[in-house]
Order: sequence, then C-alpha cells, then structure tokens
Amino acid sequence: MKPILLVVGVHADEVCAPIVAAKVREMLLDVGGDVEVFDVPRRLTLLGYLDAPDDGATEYCFPAGGSVCDVNLWGLVGDEALSQAWPDRIPFEFHNSPWDFEKFGIGPDQDVRTFEVGPIAPTFTRPYQIGTWRNSPASGVPGKYVVEIPACYQRVSADVEERRRRILARLENEGWVLPSGHDFYLTREANVELSKERGFLDDCVAAKIADWIIRTVSWGFS
Repeated sequence: MKPILLVVGVHADEVCAPIVAAKVREMLLDVGGDVEVFDVPRRLTLLGYLDAPDDGATEYCFPAGGSVCDVNLWGLVGDEALSQAWPDRIPFEFHNSPWDFEKFGIGPDQDVRTFEVGPIAPTFTRPYQIGTWRNSPASGVPGKYVVEIPACYQRVSADVEERRRRILARLENEGWVLPSGHDFYLTREANVELSKERGFLDDCVAAKIADWIIRTVSWGFS
C-alpha cells in the first residue's frame, strides 16, 4: 500500500471529521498501512481568526495579493502544497456536512450500517451517504481526495455569531470579502454528541472509509 496522508481541520466547524479520521488511521495501521495525519491548527483557519484574532494567523486565510478570504486554505492544503510537503503520500482530506444535505440522500431513520461510499467521479451520479471526490480532474492527474462525512449540526450562540460578523465587517472595510455562499460558516457547527447518537461516528462508518481508501490506493487512482 502506498503511503497515505490524512488531512483534517481545514474547516474549524467540522469537529466530527477528525474523530472519524483518527479511527480510520488506526484501522489502516492495523493492516500495515503507512499513515500520517496533518491536523491544521485552528489558528490558521478563517474561523480560528474570527474567534480569536489576537492569536489567529493570516497567511493562509488572507493570502497575499488577494481580496477573498480563503476558507479552504489552498496555499496550505492545495494539491501543489501537499505534494511539495509530502511528495510520496496520497492525501485524503476529511470534511463534514449536515446529514440532511440532499446529495447524501440519507433517510431520517437510515441505519449507518447501510451507508455507501461514493465512487471517484467528477460529479455525483446518485446519492451516496459518504461523499468522495477529487480536487484534481478525475482523469488521473495526481492530487488529493476529499471525503465528506455526514454530521449533525447546531447553530452557534448569538454572541459567537455577532462577534464573528463584527470582525468580518472590519475585514470587509479593509477590502476582504467572504466567498459567495459561505455565510453558513459563521452560523453553525458540527455537534459531536448528536452525531455520535445518530451513529455518524460509529466504527462501521470509519471502516467503510478505510476500506474505500485501501481500494482507491490499491487500484492506482493516484
């Protein structure tokens, strides 16, 4: 099996993804995998800055010469950046989205044991309960894979949202804007306890992802 890199923490609100990734790592190690984890420090993320600007860093979420906040930290975890930092590892980046996101197609009472992991394809062909895609074209260009894991979400407190919007307003006065369609980063976050109760953090979910990673690496899609 080729060496693997698991990337977590790109979006600070997606707190369930690192928990699943840790389980996946252990499962891959158990079958002899060579696995490292890159956990993006919260202070480097946009939410990390908005929640604690005195401690936050700006070199990635506010890239030099830009005007749009980089919520995805392309300068840190983009395909080129990862290939330079870990040239011999295949990166898999873990994310969360609300479980009722329509492209998951999860029924209200659907058992997580029935979840399917999506195929490597440029577009969704039908709902898959664990989404996957590539940041690079699906034609075989080397690059990282993205794994989207369902989670239960909650709205942040009114105080937290108000503070984030106040700081963002100051940034907008300085010429920075939040990417279109990303306002939800200010208002909600994954909830670990609710996600655990719903089964989204179960070992069987991690096992499905670990098996998919093994097959993806073994089939040579990288």
